[in-house]
Amino acid sequence: MVKKVIFAVIIAVLAAMVNGAWALDLKVDLGHPQHVAATVKEGWAAWASGRWTDLYGHDSDEIHDIAGSGVDAQISCAYQHGGLKVCGLVGNLAGDASPSGTPKHDPICNSWFQMMDWPESSYGMIVLTFRNLAPGEYTLTTYHNSFHCQRVPGSDNPTKVSCENVGGNLRVMPQIYAMSVADGEGKYDYSGGTYQKIVAFAGDKTTGIESLTEAYNVEVQQVTSDDELIPSVISFRTNGAPVLVAYEQGCLGNDPVRPGRDDCRAIVNAFELVSAGAVGCACPGDMNDDGQVDLEDLQAIANILLQGGSPFVVPVEPGDCADINEDGQADLEDLQAVANILLDAGSPFIAQCD
Repeated sequence: MVKKVIFAVIIAVLAAMVNGAWALDLKVDLGHPQHVAATVKEGWAAWASGRWTDLYGHDSDEIHDIAGSGVDAQISCAYQHGGLKVCGLVGNLAGDASPSGTPKHDPICNSWFQMMDWPESSYGMIVLTFRNLAPGEYTLTTYHNSFHCQRVPGSDNPTKVSCENVGGNLRVMPQIYAMSVADGEGKYDYSGGTYQKIVAFAGDKTTGIESLTEAYNVEVQQVTSDDELIPSVISFRTNGAPVLVAYEQGCLGNDPVRPGRDDCRAIVNAFELVSAGAVGCACPGDMNDDGQVDLEDLQAIANILLQGGSPFVVPVEPGDCADINEDGQADLEDLQAVANILLDAGSPFIAQCD
């Protein structure tokens, strides 16, 4: 029975290898494909919410199993409502009317997520969280492009807003960085706002995120071609814990949509998340560095091989915990070696590190 359990895991892993399910290079464009296909870049996963029907939106939104990867993500503002804006489309500040007009410019350039115009807070930070990432290092590339919003002059509906004006000051976002959800809850008051309903995978209180590189003074662009976009780039390491990415807001002063209120917002159009390498550990096979070798570590090594693709041989640095036989690579022999460690340990298949 014990062998059947372990080898069932290996069989499932090998099946996933054949299907290429764990090669991680996620490209996600925030757009409006239900109504206007031109707002999502071809070849990118679309992230759109039914609550963005009127280009207003409320609270936060989630996307599950991105492109079949098993990875979930969530986007929100740390303090207030967030919503989608599209250059060329006119939306309402109230009601559920569908947007009107035709989107302008290339797909990544023309649609973006931002804090909406509630008066309770001038803070417009965006929080993007990821769950179900395999232990390892990741690079996150994000695009920031937007146009100035204003009430539609002469409209018979005073709540109509268009965001397509060019020129003037451009926002500078002070910092972009990664942390654990648990650390983020200590830094930001998610629950104190009247309208903030979602708490970035609030049930996941684990730590284990290391910010490797951060982005500073990121300029929000105002270009019309995706080829002109200059992204921000950060990197981080996770032991498998959920990751919270904070995009600090840049301010332009007075908000033309709501005069007398501060116009402080972060901007996110699209992002690409790419795996960059396996995480180190204290003993051979202990992929998440928790002091023991268990089924999670077996899956973690399998994920590394899956990302490498057939023939499932991935070169690693000396001392990498996935290289059980120390031959300079992670391969199926190492996967079998970890399975043997668990078999020798017996149920519940946990081997303590020395």
